[in-house]
Amino acid sequence: MVELDQFKYELSQLEPTLKEIKGSLNIDAKKSRISELNMYMEAPGFWEDVEKSQKISRELRELEDTLKKFDALENTYEEIGILIEMGYEENDASV
Repeated sequence: MVELDQFKYELSQLEPTLKEIKGSLNIDAKKSRISELNMYMEAPGFWEDVEKSQKISRELRELEDTLKKFDALENTYEEIGILIEMGYEENDASV
């Protein structure tokens, strides 16, 4: 199926870009920092310093937002790959 082959090729061309985005966003470091911030927030007395707790909460929210956006992008990439494979299995490019 020529259409599916073309879709698969185009998708494969995006993989290096996705990896580059992951690297430039430093996703693994962000995940580590999120874990670290969550531990800080669980510590006794964390909320007593309002300014510090707000700053950390803001940083956590920003990191989680970035991670959610990247995860959505990565999931979409994977779902498109699955749809292409389903098209091959069904021998139907309209999938």
